Amino acid sequence: MPTAFSFKTCATAASALLLAACAGGSAPALPELPPFSTTLAVRQAWAVHLPAGTSALPPSASGDTVTVAATDGTVIAIDALSGQERWHTRLGTALLAGTGSDGGTAAVVSAGNELIALEDGHVRWRQRLGARTYTAPLVAHGRVFVQTGDRTVSAWDASDGHRLWSKARPPDALMLGKPGVLAMAGDMLVAGVGGRLAGLSPADGGVRWEASVATPRGTDDVDRLVDLTGRISVQDHVVCARAYAA
Repeated sequence: MPTAFSFKTCATAASALLLAACAGGSAPALPELPPFSTTLAVRQAWAVHLPAGTSALPPSASGDTVTVAATDGTVIAIDALSGQERWHTRLGTALLAGTGSDGGTAAVVSAGNELIALEDGHVRWRQRLGARTYTAPLVAHGRVFVQTGDRTVSAWDASDGHRLWSKARPPDALMLGKPGVLAMAGDMLVAGVGGRLAGLSPADGGVRWEASVATPRGTDDVDRLVDLTGRISVQDHVVCARAYAA
């Protein structure tokens, strides 16, 4: 497991440096930072304004379409090049987690644990989930994938909403109410909550591999808390992830 070995080696080295710094009598002198000049000019191409008093949820970008939702139930599809709205709808219910979209079907999750699929701004179907989700849905390969807070991953047919499969994973003793990982890596569905990642078959949910990004340490559940932070990065067949360890 080269990736796990590299992670453990880096963690050990960081701990050794931290102990050495704490044991020293004086703070080490830090070198001056080299001159830095920007090499890429960035300008705002367009902006979309959400209703006042709401919060934006994590958007989804697919092809030339950006889909964004707000906590009040507003969902907007935007042309990525021009910033013009393609459609705009208000679901009339509070939303959680964020949006998932493949450019055609968009999916959101309500505060009432309802998975809602939309097409051209119209509700295509709704399905009740068994637990709350903090992770944005993923729309890919004609399916809508959802990961709930109890680490259950499920797949739903994007066209009519019938459930294709559901895979329950062992829950952790203590978990944070924050987004996990749900992404495609080639033909692999990568899902994770806490400090663990799993590669699943999008077709049937079969587990192809599972890995721990961080190892719990400590004497109680709080000390042993580990949690994935941020999004994963995929390059060829390599998945890069980071985790917080108490």
